[in-house]
Formats: sequence, structure tokens, C-alpha cells
Amino acid sequence: MKLPLTHIKPNPINEEIYTMTDLTELMNSLDDIGQLEPIVINKDNTIISGHRRYFSMVQLGWEQAEIRKVEYENEIISLIQHNQQRVKQVQDLDNERRYLEREYKKKLGGQGKRTDLNGGTKFNSIMKVANSLGVSTTKLKMVKSISNYEPSLLVKVDKKEISLNKAYKIVQKKYMKRKKEEEPTNNKLKQLLMK
Repeated sequence: MKLPLTHIKPNPINEEIYTMTDLTELMNSLDDIGQLEPIVINKDNTIISGHRRYFSMVQLGWEQAEIRKVEYENEIISLIQHNQQRVKQVQDLDNERRYLEREYKKKLGGQGKRTDLNGGTKFNSIMKVANSLGVSTTKLKMVKSISNYEPSLLVKVDKKEISLNKAYKIVQKKYMKRKKEEEPTNNKLKQLLMK
């Protein structure tokens, strides 16, 4: 089914999650081959998948696009799931994480863990988010820690100035004290209790 581009609306959440990338290759492909995949929209004609195609078509002066209307239980989760193949910056991954955590916590009633949602098995929002994004829980926790303490380091990771591991080590050293460092070794009360 075709729809005029003037009837299609970009999803504002997409702009909050993803950084805009160069559209030159996609525009060249659309110009050479045409539209291979439809733009996925909801009942209000808001884009769920296909923002880059939409903006490329607008720049190329196209008047209409092939679309597919779909209704989803959760459009934010669906928007992110449609972008799994996208090449992302670490900041994009962090934005996806924040949105997915929020959506999954709504499902959990504001909690981080429950056992009554998956047939008695533990439902952990950070594990669910990591699985949804196709990254390890460890990597996601590193990204989250950096974002919480020093988000400017994520920009440096995206610019390839430092690695994710190095950024995490900086945050860990600066903000996350280990138990041994927190406990004074000459605590007299502790020594008396240990006797």
C-alpha cells in the first residue's frame, strides 16, 4: 500500500534515541534500486520503522512511499526492536537501554525483578534489556555505569578516543570504591569485636 509522504509523521522518540547518520548511501540505493522495504507505521501514520528511508525519500523529492500499517502492544519496544540491525553508537545503545528499562519496569509494576511474569522464573529487567538489544549484561551494565557517573565518556567512546573498557575503568576508579578501600584497616572497634 502506498501513502503520500506528507501523510507520514516521524516518531519523536526515534530522534531521542538515535543519532542521525549520513543518508548518502541509502539515498543512492533508493535512487538506483527503489524502495525495497516498506515504512512501518502505526494507525496514526507515525513511523515505527523506516525513519532513515523516510528522510531519504523526502530529500530525494519522492511524493509517496510503500508502507505497512501495524499495531503493536508497545510501540517504543517495537521501534527499538526494528532497529536491531542498525549500526549504533554507544550513546544510541545507552538511549535504547534507558527506554527499554522504563518500558519493562512498567511491565514489572515499577520493580526490577519479579518471578510471577515468566511462569515462576526470575524476570530481571536489565537481563531482558540486554537480551533485547543483543548485548551482554556485563557490557550493558558498563554502559549504564558510565552513563550514570560520567556520560561525557560515552561521547569519547563513540569518537573512538577511548575504549568502553577504559571508560568503565575510569568511572570505576573515580566513583566506585571497592569494599577494601572503604573500610579503614585500623578500625579499633572492629579489632575489639574480632577478639
